[in-house]
Amino acid sequence: MRNVTAMICYGKQRSRQKGAILAATLMMLLVISLIGITAMETASLQGKMARNTIDRQLAFQSAETALRTAGSYIRNTTERPKTTNNCNSPPCILDSTALSSGWWDTSSDSFWDSNGTQVGDAQYVIEERAFVPDSLSVGHNIPTGRDFYNITSRGKTQTSSGQAILQGAFVKRYN
Repeated sequence: MRNVTAMICYGKQRSRQKGAILAATLMMLLVISLIGITAMETASLQGKMARNTIDRQLAFQSAETALRTAGSYIRNTTERPKTTNNCNSPPCILDSTALSSGWWDTSSDSFWDSNGTQVGDAQYVIEERAFVPDSLSVGHNIPTGRDFYNITSRGKTQTSSGQAILQGAFVKRYN
């Protein structure tokens, strides 16, 4: 008789343990699922950050190419170019009095499209800043000196999420 009683008690304990294992397994599955979802969101965010970094680098490199192209244009001219307030046929050199301070920061795409010279995905604008004579003597002869230019270039990616604006100064002696 003792054996029958022991078997009945053991059977009752066994049926009580089945639910506990199921609950523990479901909790572990929930924790693993949360870790997987968090890892997927982190990977997605890192992918977006990498795309933005690539866009910024491409914009910077195209703006740098435009800046160098404008510098080469000034370097290769043999006569002092005429300045203008409105660029109808680029490349042209804008009069610095036609542009307000910080114009590159507030200029829209239409300004760049009408005044900028296109180089690949970038554009540049050349401003004449000043002519500095070598001496202070006054006379009828054309004084010798140096011309100072500011070059502003803007690189933009096709997705428009990346944009870079670079500026450089250039000095040229024509005489």
